[in-house]
Amino acid sequence: MQIVKLPKENLDKFIKSLSRFGQIYAPIKKDANTYLFSKIEDFSKIDLGYNRTLLPPKKYFLPPIDTMFKFSAEAGYEEMEHGLNEKSILLGVHSCDIHGLRILDLVFSGRYVDNYYFTRRKNTSIIGVSCIPDDMCFCRSMGTDFVERGFDLFLSD
Repeated sequence: MQIVKLPKENLDKFIKSLSRFGQIYAPIKKDANTYLFSKIEDFSKIDLGYNRTLLPPKKYFLPPIDTMFKFSAEAGYEEMEHGLNEKSILLGVHSCDIHGLRILDLVFSGRYVDNYYFTRRKNTSIIGVSCIPDDMCFCRSMGTDFVERGFDLFLSD
């Protein structure tokens, strides 16, 4: 592991430069106490100081609705690959969520490999960020408040 210091005043510039590598998804504040990982159009809305998001970042690897193929009498079988090859960056993922993604990696690499999951996983860069757990977090008790792998870059203050 290599440690590099990025001055805070360069963080915005760094985040903007990431967009050339793919679509950025990051936490934004939805209302007073709600944060969501969302597609970033406006970099000023990114909030890396969040406690937790309404839905975990796994939604980008396991979408709630995922059309894998279509079939019709006229056209027959047609495989759908929408979004599978899109390069993306998940920015601001907490260590507990990175642990969760690593568990999903184990589950979907078992006897029946989920190629849809792994194609999305391969095309997504994970940028983790450290957090300060609050009273509602259980990451310390579960040992997921620190992570050594499962990410491409990790930001810490």
